[in-house]
Amino acid sequence: MSTFLRPPAPRGATLVEVVVYFALLVLIVSILTLLGVQTIRANTYAIVTQEEIANARAAVDAMIQEVYYARSVYAPTSVFGTSPGQLSLETTRNVPTGDTTTYVDFYVDGGRLYRKRSGQAAEILTAERVAIKGLTFTLLNTSASAPSVRVSLTVAHETSVAGAGVQPTITLTTTAALRTN
Repeated sequence: MSTFLRPPAPRGATLVEVVVYFALLVLIVSILTLLGVQTIRANTYAIVTQEEIANARAAVDAMIQEVYYARSVYAPTSVFGTSPGQLSLETTRNVPTGDTTTYVDFYVDGGRLYRKRSGQAAEILTAERVAIKGLTFTLLNTSASAPSVRVSLTVAHETSVAGAGVQPTITLTTTAALRTN
């Protein structure tokens, strides 16, 4: 009498094994999803911060260029030491035909930074998504032949970043002397 050995019957996974595998799969997918969301938020924050820095630099550069070429600071309409301040300059740049000097003003209205030349429409100096949170002008060296103006500009993104509830804020401060000659 010969005995045939039968191969063992194929055995399926037990319910416990299926539950463990499923739990591990859910855990791995959750970790990868969380990592992806955090990476997207960090990238969005970096992009928004770079946009703010670029806008703030461009605005400060525009103001400093006007200060550098100005003949004088027009004190009656300038507002120093408070935010939002206003700076009015008498300049020989971009003078209307027939005039020898003109005036240019920098001011904040509705969270936007404007440059207004006499006889021209005001122009916005920052992007729509960037809000001005502070603008302060300080007049320095008033007794010197060439006074200086310190500009401090604080900008923030109009809305919080990617649902993170974070609103990055950038402050730039610089000083320029009037050329006056």
